[in-house]
Amino acid sequence: MKHKTFILILILLVSFHFGTLKTSAATATISVTPSSTRVLVGSTITVTVKVSSAAPLGGWNFDVSHSSNLKMTYSSFQNSLYVADVATSTNQKSKSYTFKFTAKSSGTASIAIRNSYVLGYDEKQMTVTNGSRTISIITQAQLEASYSKNNNLSTLSISGASLSPEFNKDTLEYTAELDPDTTKANVSAEVEDKKASVTGVGEIEVTDGVNRHEVKVTAENGSVKTYVINVIVKEYNPIEVKIGDETYTIVRKKSLLEAPRYYKETTITLRDEEIPAFTNDITKFTLVGLKDDEGNIDYYIYNEDKYTPYMELSFDRVVFYPMEEESKGVSDKYKKATVTYDGKQIDAYKIEAGSRFALIYGMNLETGKKDYYLYDTEENTLQYYNSEEIDLLNETNNKYFIIIIILATVSLISVISSIVLLVIMIKKKKQNKGYKMDDLLEATQRIKTKKRS
Repeated sequence: MKHKTFILILILLVSFHFGTLKTSAATATISVTPSSTRVLVGSTITVTVKVSSAAPLGGWNFDVSHSSNLKMTYSSFQNSLYVADVATSTNQKSKSYTFKFTAKSSGTASIAIRNSYVLGYDEKQMTVTNGSRTISIITQAQLEASYSKNNNLSTLSISGASLSPEFNKDTLEYTAELDPDTTKANVSAEVEDKKASVTGVGEIEVTDGVNRHEVKVTAENGSVKTYVINVIVKEYNPIEVKIGDETYTIVRKKSLLEAPRYYKETTITLRDEEIPAFTNDITKFTLVGLKDDEGNIDYYIYNEDKYTPYMELSFDRVVFYPMEEESKGVSDKYKKATVTYDGKQIDAYKIEAGSRFALIYGMNLETGKKDYYLYDTEENTLQYYNSEEIDLLNETNNKYFIIIIILATVSLISVISSIVLLVIMIKKKKQNKGYKMDDLLEATQRIKTKKRS
């Protein structure tokens, strides 16, 4: 203990320039290691300051200096930037301290060791190498501006086929043909910039016809480039149908189809081949799957070689098939409109174009009942539209309206009558005043006549 006290006193004496000691050949280093050399404004930087030597240490002191765009928020040594400490063992050769700083503003920041003094355990002064580090402080905008924009692929391929056209990083769409009955393929791709990421690689499942597959490359700055491979699995004698200007292919594999709710599996015969289909005893519909030129499969109603698009609206308690219907039995206040459900446009009726509620005509697939239903476009709910209650309410409102009109008419007649009666009374009163004036004049004349005689 006396030995350590002596070392500490010696350090303090040197710090205040009360004397100097003879320098020995032993060396020490005070290093500065930040958690990052590039940080955002407002971030916290953790800095480790380490005193080390090949020879046993005795005691040391130093200042941690920093630039004005840093603010010290923590120090493991008495929460101070000044450190004065001694070894805790005879063979201690290093000691570390932790400091935390907040980055106040953008620019270059610095942290350095100043005014250092180190004694070996042999009480001889060591030659000290003071460490320092610079830190780049940037704003979020500066950080994002520095991100790479490269979202190119350097290679793209698919197993078992060649791409057409040949791969070029600037060409975004390709075609590849696979043998019939192929169910899986492997897509490989490499990014041009290692900081970019890619999705859509590895093993993919494919079916007969066109399979649209996307490979997306995301650059460091978040920009995305999409490469498309139209993987065509050849079919033996494909069955094609034309609807309008579009050509579709009949789906012949049952594994690619899932039975819609309330429908059961069946088959139909096309070109002497059994085709998977689905039927419903209530709707009497027969559904088949058609694939478009992008590989999308949708159900169509099949009826004597005619195909009509089939759509279901699935709600909590209702599976609904929208149908076309003139606005019979609907109030004149409703005007024809459209609503969007699952990305598809559906004919409807609204009181106002921006109204939340709409009337949709169609069939409840569970009951087979066809009628109008009220669709809530915000809550995505559907309920039966009770037109009888609406009609009854309208009838009641009309009755009340008629009563109000009658009462208003009676009130108006009463007011007019009162005005007419008042006018008549005023006229009579004026006439009476006239008669009295004539009598007075006549009496006055008689008196004058008597006086003269």
